[in-house]
Amino acid sequence: MKVHLFGATSSPGCSTYGFRQMALDSQAEFGDGVTNFLLHNFYVDDGLISLPSVDEARNLVVSSMKACKNSGLHLHKFTSNRKEVLDVVEKDDRAVEVQNINLDKSVIERVLGGQWCILSDAFKFRIVVSDKPYTRRGILSTVNSVFDPLGFLAPFILVGKLILQELCKENTDWDAPLSDHLRPMWERWRASLPLLVDLSVARCFKPDNFGLVKSAALHHFSDASEKAYGQCSYLQLIDENNSVHCTLVCGKSRVAPLKVLSIPRMELLAATLSVQVSSVLTKELDIQDIQHFFWTDSKVVLGYLANEARRFKVYVAKCVQYIQNQSEISQWKYVASTDNPADHASRGLLASDLVQNSLWFSGPAFLRDPECNQDSHSPKVVDENDPEVRSKNVAFATTHTNDAHAEFDLNRFSHVSSWDRLLKTVALCLRFKEILLSKVRKRTLKSISGPLTVDNLQEAESCVVKLVQRVSFRLDYEALRRMKCAPRSSRDKKSNHQLPRSSIIHRLDPYMDDAGIVRVGGRMPIASGIVAHPAIIPRKGHITSLIVRHFHSVTGHQGRGMTTNAIRSHGLWILGCSSAVSQQIYQCVHCRRTRGAVQEQKMSDLPSDRVQPFPPFTYGAVDYFGPVFDQGR
Repeated sequence: MKVHLFGATSSPGCSTYGFRQMALDSQAEFGDGVTNFLLHNFYVDDGLISLPSVDEARNLVVSSMKACKNSGLHLHKFTSNRKEVLDVVEKDDRAVEVQNINLDKSVIERVLGGQWCILSDAFKFRIVVSDKPYTRRGILSTVNSVFDPLGFLAPFILVGKLILQELCKENTDWDAPLSDHLRPMWERWRASLPLLVDLSVARCFKPDNFGLVKSAALHHFSDASEKAYGQCSYLQLIDENNSVHCTLVCGKSRVAPLKVLSIPRMELLAATLSVQVSSVLTKELDIQDIQHFFWTDSKVVLGYLANEARRFKVYVAKCVQYIQNQSEISQWKYVASTDNPADHASRGLLASDLVQNSLWFSGPAFLRDPECNQDSHSPKVVDENDPEVRSKNVAFATTHTNDAHAEFDLNRFSHVSSWDRLLKTVALCLRFKEILLSKVRKRTLKSISGPLTVDNLQEAESCVVKLVQRVSFRLDYEALRRMKCAPRSSRDKKSNHQLPRSSIIHRLDPYMDDAGIVRVGGRMPIASGIVAHPAIIPRKGHITSLIVRHFHSVTGHQGRGMTTNAIRSHGLWILGCSSAVSQQIYQCVHCRRTRGAVQEQKMSDLPSDRVQPFPPFTYGAVDYFGPVFDQGR
């Protein structure tokens, strides 16, 4: 198969794979330069590259065309800011705008959505001020019509974004007219849009007649205000003659969240944004041994990053940890607010102010100094009263005596939805308790890690049963605890008389076993197993509901008798068990679906001849004839 359907889901993937494979196959014949150009400098079918000399560009064009031609691909629509490069390309293979090789006039070429002036080798901006209505929908359309992927116009676009955010706060309709207090702001912003047509940003970072670059550094500035935060990055080049050139690489502005944040947190967000941009630029610029420096006018942020003694709240701690993982504290420096170009990215500028702003496009003046990287400002020490510092927790050790009269709050179990989950939760708590006790008593504890065992779950069940009994039968539980009886054969026959006859468990002849669980008495004291003496559970309560629901599910959603037998076979005796089970079965969604009454189709209406009065034999007749023989007695 040599072609793929245009628009098919698989076509882009197959085309990209074939193109990349062609680049790898041509490496042996045409070298690494062509392969790297085809692999790393193409976006779908557009290839962009900047080379230091005309000869290198000419050789790359010729070799790339041959490599593609050998694989059946036609590389064409070439454009260059140098006439010498276009000389090696046939007229039909050039872009339409430069087919006559007349670079004396200004020619604008579209490059990945942007505007590139070939004559001046600079980026331009195409601005079309359309008559959009002064509504939320119209403002959004106008603001998004300015295409600026590198953020050269970030301070200007920020003003439009802030107006949009105000509309979002007012929760106005998409087609509602603009409010009176926002209309003047929007009109000023919209009126300054045409001024961006005259703005020009040099494409090449390195100017003409600049010497051999001996060092390169990226300087990232960040700043924040109450309404927005932003950053801007500058590339500083130093040649062999110690000449310095600095230019804007990219900028970013973001509006503040609707939830109000403190200024230190906003400054920390801006610093985090600078670190993120530095990672992207390191990969995209592909400059060897490039240094990174981060500048902020917030001494609080510098103190956060240099902190080693204080613990911060979660939000600040995560931001600080991310910045520390992606950068070194020695890379962070202080800059005065007046010299911080990121101040424009956090407060905004109109087009008339942005076009003439050298601080934004060229950076602060101290970047022209080769020794500007030396910083004498020390980070601010974080005060322990800083609102972002987590307060210290002081633990007090006290002795505690178990009070049997203290009532446990069973509402702690109300959030648990199943009996199994409750047992597992309690088992893990008991395991953690053993670990803490072993540390307090300074004794070695055998390894208790790993999944829960059957013994762990049985211990958890005993613990839950005791808690329920202690709360539900408080007076009876205390009386039986004082008696501390064994089965009937070994206890005082009069001991049970200590329970009042009004007790709801008196008729069960209860006793407390060695584990502290109240069980049903009886005439089988020597019988083994928990079935003969099941633990007593109250009639109502969340724990009772969990138990009944669990065994009802275990028995396959069978009836009341099977569920009751399963509960008692497990060693549990619920007071009024039949009633409790019936209630749970009635509430069981699965049972109500499977055992619900069968729906019957509604019968049609009776016909008119069935309900209207008519004389006999109108619609039917009887033919009676004889003779009829009747036999008597």
